[in-house]
Amino acid sequence: PYTGDADLIELADPQLTLSVFGDLDQQTGTLAFSGTDLTFFGRHQTAPVPFFNISGVQVNARVEGRLEHHMFSTDITLDALIDKMAFTQNNRTVNIASLNGSSHAGVSFSNAGAVLENANVKITGRAIDLNQESSHVHTPELDVEAVVKNLGDQKATAVDVDAVCHKTKIVAGQARVFLNKGGITGRILMSASSGLSFQGSPFLSGASLAMKDKGIQAKGVYLQLPVAYPFKQIKASGRAGARQV
Repeated sequence: PYTGDADLIELADPQLTLSVFGDLDQQTGTLAFSGTDLTFFGRHQTAPVPFFNISGVQVNARVEGRLEHHMFSTDITLDALIDKMAFTQNNRTVNIASLNGSSHAGVSFSNAGAVLENANVKITGRAIDLNQESSHVHTPELDVEAVVKNLGDQKATAVDVDAVCHKTKIVAGQARVFLNKGGITGRILMSASSGLSFQGSPFLSGASLAMKDKGIQAKGVYLQLPVAYPFKQIKASGRAGARQV
């Protein structure tokens, strides 16, 4: 069985273009990378077996830098497109028709090391299918936006996350769930002194639920639930209900 490390990574038709120009005060560089087929193979008895495949990948990056006294700072803009992603492992499959990503980040380099000043990331997934035995999840669209902020301390970083899926269908045995809109919004805080923490709010609206074997049915279900990890008292209220049961 596959244990976590790929034995072989195969990339078909790789194309790489790199250009850099400027002087000691200002530098600009561009990077373009593409491939028509990217496949990861895992261990399986005597022969590697493919478990993760991307039919096409394109990455374009632009870097603008400035050389200052004892410091080099740079802005990085990145756009990426992944086409037809497929993952299979232990009776689980994930298929994505396309994945688009873009980001912009500011990074500074000095004798103390590299520091991420800020970053904005946006990812959009289309036609996402997840399957495991009798369970199936399908969402036509998933949007994820994240803003990374340096809190003035090199050892403390905040990530504001907003993830939303639309018209999602979930089948789990006899249960059927439809979400018109659902997701989570909140902040992840990473600190060397206090570790990892999260405070946010999962939400859903326009949901319907049916469990035929239990005789349960609900329509117009909505939910907004403040959560915190590790647990702590927070001054926030949630709400939940259904238009019809």
